[in-house]
Amino acid sequence: MKFPELCTKLVGEIGSAKVSCNLYPGIGATSSEQAEMGLWVHDGIFDVGGEERGEWNSTRQFSTEDEACEYIYERLTREPDIWVQTPEERRRSQEVSDAYFKQLKERFRKRDI
Repeated sequence: MKFPELCTKLVGEIGSAKVSCNLYPGIGATSSEQAEMGLWVHDGIFDVGGEERGEWNSTRQFSTEDEACEYIYERLTREPDIWVQTPEERRRSQEVSDAYFKQLKERFRKRDI
């Protein structure tokens, strides 16, 4: 997919296209400050990254616009990994916390005597 298609797809799926590309200045985010990701094309290299404090920070480089746009799409639309504790993990975590707070209370009690 090309950058204009990426923007259209992002708007349709997530409601905005907070991306920018130097080849398509009127498409996507209106400024680099609003862009979550950017595509910088130079010397046949499609460089995905972002601008921070006026400096470009590269994340990955690709040899085609299609690959770069697919990468951006995946990064912006994939679901975040959600980690859920099992009941055993939750119980063990509570035991560790309780033991730690018991130690702290004992230290403060000794200090205050």
